[in-house]
Amino acid sequence: MELKLDIGWQQLLRLIEQLPKAKRQELKTILAQKEKTKQGTQDLHNLLLNGPTFTDEQLQRMADARASIEKWRKK
Repeated sequence: MELKLDIGWQQLLRLIEQLPKAKRQELKTILAQKEKTKQGTQDLHNLLLNGPTFTDEQLQRMADARASIEKWRKK
């Protein structure tokens, strides 16, 4: 079962104010955790898009090292 409500901002605030103190604190904790998770995801996204990358020279050195290791294994 799904229930959708169209509650205005002021109504939502009044409902939250009616919650017992412990439930308001629980709501605050849940919202903070969701924001922290969202921020962590955004940080990872930014790192992947803007993080350091290998230069062409570094990629060539890695390819050479792999080739040397493969050559050494075959001996």
